[in-house]
Amino acid sequence: MKMEIKMKMRMELKKIALAAMLASPAALVAQTEAPEHDIDIDMELNKPVMTVNGESMTVGHLLAYRMTRQGMPLPPDPMQAQDVLVNELFSSMLLAQEAEKLGLDKETQVIARIEVARQQTLRQAALDELIRKHEVSEEDLKVAYDEQHGATEKNEYKTRHILVEEEEAAKQIIKDLDNGKDFAELAISKSTGPSGPNGGDLGWVETARVVKPFGDALTKMEQGKHSSAPVMTEFGWHVILLEEKKTTKIEPPALESVRVELTEALKIEAVRKYLENLQNTAELSFPEGSGVQDSK
Repeated sequence: MKMEIKMKMRMELKKIALAAMLASPAALVAQTEAPEHDIDIDMELNKPVMTVNGESMTVGHLLAYRMTRQGMPLPPDPMQAQDVLVNELFSSMLLAQEAEKLGLDKETQVIARIEVARQQTLRQAALDELIRKHEVSEEDLKVAYDEQHGATEKNEYKTRHILVEEEEAAKQIIKDLDNGKDFAELAISKSTGPSGPNGGDLGWVETARVVKPFGDALTKMEQGKHSSAPVMTEFGWHVILLEEKKTTKIEPPALESVRVELTEALKIEAVRKYLENLQNTAELSFPEGSGVQDSK
């Protein structure tokens, strides 16, 4: 009987040429990612695919099932890919029908899992629809572009430092420097940092790539001068020498080259704000004794 059902099912599927119509990005409008296995589709989603023990499955069901297995490869041959999907869905339907016969669909935990799956499906559909419908204006795009790529210059600092554990030791080093001692020699003899043996040389650095107090101190220093007071960071106390400063022009990417990326980011941000508004206006309560605290 199973073989007969399988043969009839295959004949029907081949008859409607479903193998060439599975999982096209154009058909999966609600999906944010195109599936790996790309097959054209122009069939209505409610077109029947198969009937198992009186229960009908449509192209829409098959596509929905196909999306649950994203990341799992399908055979490159369309007919083989079709067979894999149909056989898996056939087995899934049989097991689901058996579960209903056993009354498992009435169990509290199963009902809860079905409801959560329903909510997750609706959640994704809502997110996809909100992203699809949100229009990003050229003005918004330009503002986002300027915010991310508007800085056309960067400052770099050629610097040395001496790192010690105690503030008093750092103050004494500054006195020694004021009295004419060589910075590199003091770094070799006094610094506990890894750059000490190299005379404290850090090369060219950007403020974004060093800890904030160190970077802040660099921006206020004069070229050729050492810091007049020790700088404290999480690593200890620093005496800094700014040897040289240079400003480099940055060529920003063309707007068109980042248009898609910025548009998607703006859409996602709009959805985030929309969801935040829903959360702020929702009526939320927790039954007494539930063990869940209201953190809204």
